[in-house]
Amino acid sequence: MRRISPEEWILDDCGRSIQPLVPSLSPSNSLSSEQLRESIEEHRSEVEDILSDLAYSLEERGSVHDESKLLDPEWSLLLQIPASGNYQDSLSRALKEHWKHNRHHMEHFKNGIWGMDLLDILEMLADWAAHARREGPPLIQIIDEKITDPLLNQILRNTVTYNGLDKT
Repeated sequence: MRRISPEEWILDDCGRSIQPLVPSLSPSNSLSSEQLRESIEEHRSEVEDILSDLAYSLEERGSVHDESKLLDPEWSLLLQIPASGNYQDSLSRALKEHWKHNRHHMEHFKNGIWGMDLLDILEMLADWAAHARREGPPLIQIIDEKITDPLLNQILRNTVTYNGLDKT
């Protein structure tokens, strides 16, 4: 596909230059209606493939989510918590072990949430949603307590609202 020159870029609603979403519609291209339809259908198919790959990755994550809790050393640490004379210390050791093996936790990364990718964040959100449904507090409250970045906080709030994740 031909690269579009900056002179052919269009402006978005904020006045930023962007390439046309349908490059085949640039002024220097003249396509027949059939060629344009083919170009759009090809793009749609590519997007569908990419989204399917991402959905598969999320399904894989769901199938192994928190599996480490059922394996040693994490399992043994979890079993020690109720019997421990020092609940906080036992819980802390179990959590640190869990975070070490599970990238859907901010604590897994030295730079916190900035080390995560979008799939990590979606799994984290699903983890919080499941926790909120079983034990509370409300999911929006968890997001507000844990996500201080205003942009990410709003994106997660929107995801909760638009997808009904706040329903029990």
